[in-house]
Amino acid sequence: MWRDEKRLGLQESQTEEQRTLSLWHEDREIKTTVAKQTGWKSPIARFSMILDEAGWDAPVSAVLLGLFGISVLCEVVLFVFTGQVIPGLCVAGAFFMVFWFYLNHCVDRRRSTYELQFVDALDLAARSSHRAQLAQVWLGAATRIW
Repeated sequence: MWRDEKRLGLQESQTEEQRTLSLWHEDREIKTTVAKQTGWKSPIARFSMILDEAGWDAPVSAVLLGLFGISVLCEVVLFVFTGQVIPGLCVAGAFFMVFWFYLNHCVDRRRSTYELQFVDALDLAARSSHRAQLAQVWLGAATRIW
């Protein structure tokens, strides 16, 4: 669960099929109910979501083909040099682990960038709202003088 869901007022006490979003617009709270996704997702669909979260635009098939191609290449090269299968499997497994750690690092980096930009955007919105209120007060005082 993202920390932003708590900030936006997503309520966990709702039923499994629905949840309520509380949004603020022009100093009014607007509540809306949206459906939760309850369907089971395949491993390929979940991997595609992770690639999207990492900011990669490559299709899942191309990433998986590249991963398996490099692991097979490592296996063949080590089998040629050592004559055994086990070292190649170990290197291929290590390659998959390094790829998985790098992918998660990309996801975490994007999430932290999003959180920083989200806080900056809220600060900017608060400052612009405050300035707009000050401008209304100044214009109101100026029109009373005339």
